Amino acid sequence: MFKHILVPTDGSELSKATAQRAISFAKEAGAKVTVFFAKPEYPIAYFGEGALIDPTTPEKFAELADQQAAEYLGEVKTQCDAAGVECTTIAATSDVPYEAIIDAAETSGCDLIFMKRPAAT
Repeated sequence: MFKHILVPTDGSELSKATAQRAISFAKEAGAKVTVFFAKPEYPIAYFGEGALIDPTTPEKFAELADQQAAEYLGEVKTQCDAAGVECTTIAATSDVPYEAIIDAAETSGCDLIFMKRPAAT
């Protein structure tokens, strides 16, 4: 059975609901959870006609991304702790979240990635 579950989160309502399901599943399976957040890369500004200039420095952007990661990861970790499920948290900077999720699963030794796709509209 599954022993180590990766739970990616982006702070959305869909990912919060999915995390709740993952925690319940992990508790029933006796698995541990690693919660993952893909922090965005600093946006590259192109100067020229019609360009938008972002006044945020790369350092400030990284600080805000770290705060966002801590918030989202902390919410899921708190839920794991309340459920008695072993939990670790990790974040990585990437503008290609699916690649970062796969890398996190491989690096952490996870045997399941628990995600839900949005319903078709």
